[in-house]
Amino acid sequence: MTGGGPGLVAVGWDLPNVAVWTSVDGLAWSLVPNDETVFGRRMGWGIVNVTAGGPGLVAVGEAVCTSVDGIAWSRLPSSELDWGTGWSVIAAGPGLVATGDIGSDAAVWVAATD
Repeated sequence: MTGGGPGLVAVGWDLPNVAVWTSVDGLAWSLVPNDETVFGRRMGWGIVNVTAGGPGLVAVGEAVCTSVDGIAWSRLPSSELDWGTGWSVIAAGPGLVATGDIGSDAAVWVAATD
């Protein structure tokens, strides 16, 4: 969960779909309609972490997804990023730092957002 969009944004699963929820106050949450072209339907494909940074919000998992408002999301094509399974992303320094793995190898990605 992170601050952004209308207030707060959380990611996870609403089985069998990847899910994104937004909240203005942290008490009432709204499920963003699943967009299979962005998130797919497989639970294992999912996104597991989200942070404010870059174009607004960046979510990682087995893909990288971005959103300006926490409601409309876009997935970066895999051809643009050598991405394995990303599990964590934070805003740091001049951009974003993500950790994950490619196969059995640990990996760190750094993306400048300035």
